[in-house]
Amino acid sequence: MVSFYFDGRIRCRALDDDVAGEILDLAVRHGDVVVGTLGEDRLEILVDFVAGPNELSEFCSALPSGTQVFFGAFPGRDDDGVGAITLTLPDADGVVRAHPH
Repeated sequence: MVSFYFDGRIRCRALDDDVAGEILDLAVRHGDVVVGTLGEDRLEILVDFVAGPNELSEFCSALPSGTQVFFGAFPGRDDDGVGAITLTLPDADGVVRAHPH
């Protein structure tokens, strides 16, 4: 399952105290917040979920200062064709399966 969001629900900014505050505000309002950084291949976003200060501190502890982070309220798998698109990709054998993702 792959989702693309074009409506600003996932932001990307350099991690600093202001961004940490925004993440915690989102956690208070929405529950889980998805946070992530680019993987080594610079194509994949490695994600985690933050529900409060302890999880955010753990997520940030391994990041160098100024790391670009992606964050937003945990998004749904929308597919309105404009603001968001969600696709179910085939497995390695080319078959699209309705299994949990």
